[in-house]
Amino acid sequence: MYDDFFDLNDLIENFIFEGYMPQKYNDEIYHYTSSNAFISILSKNSENLTLRASRYDCMNDYSEGTVAEEVYYEACNELLKQEKMSKELYDRLIEIKKDKEVMFYEKAENSFKVKYYEAHRFVCSFSKDDDALAMWNYYSKGEKSEGINLGVSSEEIEDDLNQRYEDGRIRVNIYPVIYKKEKQLELVLRMLHNILSIDYTEDLDFICGMISDQLTDWSLIFKKECFEHEKEVRLIVDIAKNTPIEIKYRNNYGYVIPFIEMNISKSVLLSVKIGPRYCDVVQKEKQKQVTSEMLNSWDYNAVITCSDIPVRY
Repeated sequence: MYDDFFDLNDLIENFIFEGYMPQKYNDEIYHYTSSNAFISILSKNSENLTLRASRYDCMNDYSEGTVAEEVYYEACNELLKQEKMSKELYDRLIEIKKDKEVMFYEKAENSFKVKYYEAHRFVCSFSKDDDALAMWNYYSKGEKSEGINLGVSSEEIEDDLNQRYEDGRIRVNIYPVIYKKEKQLELVLRMLHNILSIDYTEDLDFICGMISDQLTDWSLIFKKECFEHEKEVRLIVDIAKNTPIEIKYRNNYGYVIPFIEMNISKSVLLSVKIGPRYCDVVQKEKQKQVTSEMLNSWDYNAVITCSDIPVRY
């Protein structure tokens, strides 16, 4: 499970080039939203599809950003208990917190440039599941479900945004959320075992900084298992403060939430699914037809379907 030996250069490359992150999810992902928001997403900008990303510390899960540190401390305690980590090193590592700054880097053929900026972190949420009752319920209005989901290409979205945001102070990544603690621990322990396998004594300050960076990244993809039904995939946008991108604000049940709007090529839209509604087959087919006409009028080319979930209310 762990490498027998890691020299410092390999360790740095693993930190910087996503060696301790989950494999990116390069498949169709689904953004659940309300009917009104769906129309705004597709029509607000005549040239592009427009998605919102909310600041991560204002999202509905108030444990957001805390799970990674909890798992990291558990892993350090486990290694100390097994006598695989010295008490001296433990005392140093257990004090590490996720960084207030985010590491931005530019890849080159044989090198990379690293810079640190205090940053805003924004998240746009998707799901791997294209027809999830729990997700539809998030968007029910009154007595009828008005949910819609948009199926998009995760790989194309990431490529498109990275091309638009050429500024080195903006970075875009898409990762699946990890809910199982054993999977979270596996990544953390892999990192710690690799650190223990090198002569870290002369570079400990640097390594502590890299651990802090890694905790910062894990903080947005480690979530509690109670949210596992969401099968979430996250588009994460890190923006260095003072970067000229407009941050807007909205109200949601009395909470003010900062967000950014992202313009993305219309070609990323692959499908649209209409949420479960208690109407007959004829009405559903009519809605598919009208939705298709609407999309065509806005120059979208997507497959239109209806949810297969048989709910009455």
